[in-house]
Amino acid sequence: MRSWFWGIGCCLLCWQTVVSAPIRDVRLTVYTRDLLQYTETLIVDFRDGEQIVSFEPVLPGAFVSSLRIEPLRSLKELLPLSTRFVPSEFEIADLWKQYRGQWISFQQGNERVEGKILHISDNHLFLQPDTTLPRVELLDKNSFNWLSFDTLPVGAQGVSKLLWKVRSDGSRREPIRFSYLAPGANWRAAYHLWKIDANHAELQSDFSLENTSGTSLPDVQLTLVAGDVGLSTDQETNQKVGAAVTGKNASSNAWQGYQKFEIPQKVDIDAGSTLQLPYFPRTRIEGREQYVVEEATTQSAPVFTEFVFSLAKHSALGSKAMPWGEITVYGDTVNGGTFAGEDYLPAMPAGSEFAVRTGTAFSLRAHKERTHYRRLSRNESEESVRILVSNATTKTVPVILREMLFGSWQIVTATNSTGAIALQRSDATMAEWKIQVPAGGEEYLVYTVRYQR
Repeated sequence: MRSWFWGIGCCLLCWQTVVSAPIRDVRLTVYTRDLLQYTETLIVDFRDGEQIVSFEPVLPGAFVSSLRIEPLRSLKELLPLSTRFVPSEFEIADLWKQYRGQWISFQQGNERVEGKILHISDNHLFLQPDTTLPRVELLDKNSFNWLSFDTLPVGAQGVSKLLWKVRSDGSRREPIRFSYLAPGANWRAAYHLWKIDANHAELQSDFSLENTSGTSLPDVQLTLVAGDVGLSTDQETNQKVGAAVTGKNASSNAWQGYQKFEIPQKVDIDAGSTLQLPYFPRTRIEGREQYVVEEATTQSAPVFTEFVFSLAKHSALGSKAMPWGEITVYGDTVNGGTFAGEDYLPAMPAGSEFAVRTGTAFSLRAHKERTHYRRLSRNESEESVRILVSNATTKTVPVILREMLFGSWQIVTATNSTGAIALQRSDATMAEWKIQVPAGGEEYLVYTVRYQR
């Protein structure tokens, strides 16, 4: 008897190994770099003596060195003898049936042919060539030098399995866990920001999970791990992540230097699908709008708008970490919101301050030029830069001027229309000032920087 259901795992093979599954626990840990860890716990009925237990299916591309099988209880009466991985195998006749409607390319003699398979007989292919002409070609299947398919169609992956040879001292029923690492899944965070006014917005987040393994994964307990991990096969390390936290939305906590997000409810992940899972619901936040001129390298530089807010100031969000992801910005909340732009957010620990770029300011413009340059010595030079910002609105607008500077540098002077102006912020590659641009007017910044090499 062989089970064709995902996760039942064991079947009759060589000896009378009977599997019952009063419990079935499948856990999927997905990392942000096309990597997942599949872990399943099931009940196995062992008979007295040697036998082979088959665990299947194993996802395509599984890292064989990471395959692990272990009893959940330490048993002297259960002695593992060997483990063998059997990769998936295909019947060519079954594969042909799966390729109907697929686009293929192949070599027939000296000619390369491309097209879509319309019908398949025992000896021939009925092919629509990759051309705008409406015609069908009849091709002899035995004349192909080679065939090339972009992907295997759904249902043609076959079943890989893990064969565990074991000797049992007596009959017994024991929980067994098997696990492995494999490619085939990616995830990232998806954020949505609705602007209400200059100081208020609403923020929502989901997890976007993509299953590229070609295998459906029903009824799994899902854990998402953020961080650039190394490939580790230590099963005990994975067990330290702890149990899933119950609740309406996903929970998160730091783990092993990464950030772990656990989905409390079990999910079904269909092959080739992208699944959206809630992280936190639409939440009202307070912040501030600011205007920024950044990395201005052309004479006409855009003035960007940013919305800045602190997670620490919001009890609903202060304890949440924000993994890397895309954020979609809407300019209002009417009828679902009007799309205003997109930005990418870096990974942010709990309590961090966010700066979301929401677009460009239509009524603000900046002009940048280098007004002076001279070489002081073989290893030292000096330049002066002037940035002029014009304001077509009816109110005074504060604008942040953020300049990217590289190498060893030092600001010598910085002035605007009122005199000397101090740096607001700086680091090894950036200097930042803030100027007030009057309504319907202009304001400038002139700074001189000295470089050493």
